Amino acid sequence: MLYLHIGTGKAGSTTIQDFLADFQHELSHQQLKSFEIGNAWKISAAAETERSYWYWVEQRKILDDASYKELSSNFWQLVQKEVEDLGKCDFIASSEYIYMVYEKNDVAAIHAFKEKLEGIFGEIKVLVYLRNQIDFVKSVYAQRVKGPARETMSFCEYIKNLDKLKVPIDYAEQLKYWGEAFGWENIELAVFDRRNFLNSSLLEDFCHRTNIKFEEKFSERSQDKSNVSPSYSHINAQRFLNIIRLKYGRNYALKLIRHLIPPNGYPGEYDDKIRERVSTGNKWLNQTFFKNYEVKLPEIE
Repeated sequence: MLYLHIGTGKAGSTTIQDFLADFQHELSHQQLKSFEIGNAWKISAAAETERSYWYWVEQRKILDDASYKELSSNFWQLVQKEVEDLGKCDFIASSEYIYMVYEKNDVAAIHAFKEKLEGIFGEIKVLVYLRNQIDFVKSVYAQRVKGPARETMSFCEYIKNLDKLKVPIDYAEQLKYWGEAFGWENIELAVFDRRNFLNSSLLEDFCHRTNIKFEEKFSERSQDKSNVSPSYSHINAQRFLNIIRLKYGRNYALKLIRHLIPPNGYPGEYDDKIRERVSTGNKWLNQTFFKNYEVKLPEIE
């Protein structure tokens, strides 16, 4: 059996993957070097979808055209060989990039992916943590502003261009394709919130859902890698640094921003716009999968 954690982004993936890497030799479930240990990113790089190629070759530049095609061409043969060498056991893999590289026009590719996995591992269980889309959008935007992308677009414009930028906030639509391909009985969904986790612990919750025996040392040696995004006012100030393309003295300018500008939150109107966009799909998810959850996905009441 393969337990496959596919994301989504900004929902504890780094914490989970660091745990898998740190304890790879102590877990009952095996990881595959052909997938990569910890973050099994090569699964998404071998997807051969338009989004996969764009992300790994054009956006991240981890692979060039030749290496992308080479990875894709013999990836599943390497996986098959490694699984055969390890013998009968349970396997586990985690990568938020898997969810990201399969879009709504990739239905056939998702079905083909499922068939490849099933042919090698037999039974597949897919785990997906879903972060509140309001928090998710803010976190992704903040990362774009403060990270290498040096985003200059205002948050207002960013909200208007979510579709064009392919920000994956319509969980219901995307997950329906996964449910149809893998069978809903093989899909485990959870709203990413400490109040929903087993004993308020992401790692303990993850282990419970993937049938790994949890031990206290997992938490003792693992750190929560949750990112705390800067406030709206601080992000906006950093955006202006991007606009003027400040290079020298940037760190000093960032310190001044944190010291001089009050940490004001995002205007509520943006929350309402995001909530309105995802409400219909979230209502279906909340009613179908999250009735007993303390914290559900945002919707218009």
